[in-house]
Amino acid sequence: MNLPDNNSSYKIKEYWDERFSEEDSFEWCKGYSDFKDLLYKHVRKVDRILMLGCGNSRLSEDMYNDGFKNITNIDYSPVVIEKMRKKCRGLAEMQWLVMDITKLTFDRSSFDVILEKATLDALLVEETDPWSLSENAWNTMDSVLSKGKRLRNYTGMSRALPTVGTVVLNLQGSNSGEWCSWYEVVSGTGINSFNAVIEFAKYFKCPLKVDCPLFNPYFFTTFPVLRYEGTFMGVCFAQILVTGGGFISITFSQPHFRKPILAKSQYDWSVSTSTYGNSFHFFFYVMKKGQQLSEDDKLLELTVKNKREHSNDWMENNHHLQEQCMAEDSEDFLCNMTL
Repeated sequence: MNLPDNNSSYKIKEYWDERFSEEDSFEWCKGYSDFKDLLYKHVRKVDRILMLGCGNSRLSEDMYNDGFKNITNIDYSPVVIEKMRKKCRGLAEMQWLVMDITKLTFDRSSFDVILEKATLDALLVEETDPWSLSENAWNTMDSVLSKGKRLRNYTGMSRALPTVGTVVLNLQGSNSGEWCSWYEVVSGTGINSFNAVIEFAKYFKCPLKVDCPLFNPYFFTTFPVLRYEGTFMGVCFAQILVTGGGFISITFSQPHFRKPILAKSQYDWSVSTSTYGNSFHFFFYVMKKGQQLSEDDKLLELTVKNKREHSNDWMENNHHLQEQCMAEDSEDFLCNMTL
């Protein structure tokens, strides 16, 4: 196995590309047979399943051979996706896509089950104190679990003449240069058409702007140019999961470290925990969308929220102490810990 020099490499795509090019298979948190009984309680064979950060694990193959056919596998390494696609070419109903879990582009409510095995752990490898996550780590978890991540900004304009009946815009009070947020797509499709622009804006919630009418010499008429600009937002786990669906997280991380991340009312799911393994336990978390947190988890959420707020206040009021520590000690790892 190609082990990294430090844990932060587990967040670097190039490390995984190199490792996957040389490694045939590796199982984090043990294999399918070790937690199959737990999985059966929460996953039906007809479910649409998304495997996050699939890597070169045999989990999807084993599940497929056990009757779970509708599995979509994603990983941000094109190396491993291509290898697994070739390796599993006989498993015709299974899909393999190159996609970053922090930049998901699936439609909302696309899956009944989302499954990850040690993938979230890879997003937290730079944390120095598991008892007190950095704000960056909290924000990362929020972006993938609930909010979606801001990917990039887009600006552009429609370039094709809309056909009759394709798009109806409410232009009342929307003169040239004004923002227009009301629209209705009646029919039609097409790239670089009004319809495509409006669908883009509708899905990603971009504002639209009606520009000056342009003369079309072919039809001896004018038509408004529709400009759009805004932020492309990736969808998150909670959005692509159907109500009543389950997000299953399999990890090394114990409940006192992981539940504060998962147990949040804003995610609109409940959290339950099971364990498996003999001498060393692994943890099997199930989040059910549309169910409320338990009273204990609501209390945990409030406790964590208060702790974070007080910690941030302390950091702001004592920033000079951190700078002094950094100046006096070249080994700064203790300064990066919130004790």
